[in-house]
Amino acid sequence: MKFLYNKFLIALIFTSTMYAQQINNTEFKTKTLQVYQNLDKNKVPHGILLDFGMEFTDLKAFNGTLSSSNHITSQRLSDIYKTLLMSRVRQVNTGLEARLLNKFYESLKKDNNLTPIENVTEYSVTKEQFTTLLKISTSDYSIAANNLMRMQLLAPAILKGGVQMGNEPMTIFKGIDEVTLTPLSIKFIEACLK
Repeated sequence: MKFLYNKFLIALIFTSTMYAQQINNTEFKTKTLQVYQNLDKNKVPHGILLDFGMEFTDLKAFNGTLSSSNHITSQRLSDIYKTLLMSRVRQVNTGLEARLLNKFYESLKKDNNLTPIENVTEYSVTKEQFTTLLKISTSDYSIAANNLMRMQLLAPAILKGGVQMGNEPMTIFKGIDEVTLTPLSIKFIEACLK
């Protein structure tokens, strides 16, 4: 009888804990919806507003520079995904960003240019190459490239050469006209492919 009583008590505690977690999640969502009730969600670029969601990890730590605070593990990748998922204010189903990253990654992998990872920024792709390869408009490319740059998965290409000023060569910042993958994006893509 005592054994049955202990099992019942454990089950009761477990279900009450689960119920309490559901109440907390509901309360968070309700409060968030109240705060943003007057927001025109159609004007939020890409449908993601980080202040809207529950943060499982600090996305600002993933700024394109590898450090001990942004080392990618499967748990960290899961936390990034959950943070982005919770931050959605509207449904956006383009998948263009994933296609763009995948094509770039495949081209680097095919030519064996993925290692060493810190040299991946030496390889860039132009806006024209992407729009032709993916058969998309320049405005769709612009949205996808800016979205990936915001997440530090793409970086503007910086071309060096020509006239030198002192010991440094002149550089040209290309914006979204020519982009490169970041070491973070390589690890992100490889984690997604596993």
